[in-house]
Amino acid sequence: MNQRKGVSVESFWVMYTDGDFMSEKEIKTAIKEKKLIVGSKSVFDLMKKSALDSVFYAENCPEDVLAQLKHYSDVSSIKIKEFKGDSEKLGELCAKPFNILIVGLKK
Repeated sequence: MNQRKGVSVESFWVMYTDGDFMSEKEIKTAIKEKKLIVGSKSVFDLMKKSALDSVFYAENCPEDVLAQLKHYSDVSSIKIKEFKGDSEKLGELCAKPFNILIVGLKK
């Protein structure tokens, strides 16, 4: 478990034998299956409805947003995971021309 100013998050840097990281693989699969939700507002709305399987946030995500993620995670039992990269890298991974702080994976 990682600790970041009182917010506990599940560490997801479990490496597969072929060298791929679980987070990137999950995100790429969600993009192909059209299950990826981009952006804080959309993710928080779906977290309130317990419609997400997990949420990834960028390393540079602000503390107030992390606190909200933790709150909704506690209420809805949705896993939150830190993405080992900043919002620019997360945007690139999602093939978007802008930075992304938070993405959610639909159930």
